[in-house]
Amino acid sequence: MSANRRADLAARAARVAGAGVERPAETTEARFSAPAQPRDSAPAEVRKSAPAEARSTSHRPGAAPRTTPVRMTVELAPMEHRRLRRYCDQVADDIGAAQVAGAEVVRVLLGLLDGDSDLAARVAQELARSGGNRRR
Repeated sequence: MSANRRADLAARAARVAGAGVERPAETTEARFSAPAQPRDSAPAEVRKSAPAEARSTSHRPGAAPRTTPVRMTVELAPMEHRRLRRYCDQVADDIGAAQVAGAEVVRVLLGLLDGDSDLAARVAQELARSGGNRRR
C-alpha cells in the first residue's frame, strides 16, 4: 500500500471516528510502518496486581473516552432472574416506586463496588472461587 493511500485511509478513519483532524503523512507512515509491539508483556501475576487506575481501559492511546451508553446482555438462570425480579419488586414497594429495573440494580451495585473496598474484595473472592465465569 502506498504512503498516500495510507494517509488517505488514516484521515478518513479519523473523520469517521469524529476526530476531524487529519494526520500528516509522515506521522501516518511512521504509525503503520512501526513493528507491532505486544500490548502488555508483563507476566500475568504482575498485570493482575496492578492497581485498577494504572490499567488502561482503551486499546488506543490518547483515545477520547466513550460518552455513549454501552448495552450489556446478561444471561441469567431462571431462578436467578426470579430472585432479581423479587428483589426489584420488594425495593419498589419499599421506596414507593412503581417498579425498579434490574439494570438499575446493576448500576447501583457498580457504584457500590467503586466505593466499598470490602464489598469489592468479597466479589473478587467469589469470582476467584467460581473461576470468573459460571457460564463456561
